[in-house]
Amino acid sequence: MYRHSHHVFELLDMDGGHTIGLGEFKATRFLFNIKEEDLSRIFKDFDISGDEQLNYKEFKMFTIFCIDRQQKKQKEKLRKQTLAIKSATNVGATVV
Repeated sequence: MYRHSHHVFELLDMDGGHTIGLGEFKATRFLFNIKEEDLSRIFKDFDISGDEQLNYKEFKMFTIFCIDRQQKKQKEKLRKQTLAIKSATNVGATVV
């Protein structure tokens, strides 16, 4: 996603103003798997300039955040799967 962030930004910049407003940002929900109730808070968090618009640099920081969040989720899922496998393996073991 990060490699394509500029193209995604251009697609979401529906009015061609070189910024993304909250309405345009809400269209990212399906791309980034974000709950609708979190969108406004996240938008404000990444609107560093405070102009109620995301410029490309602010949007790029958002994409990095999403990638990092996804990687953390994947690591946690893998950790849980590994623990489940270890647990299942230990259940069949008998202590002598």
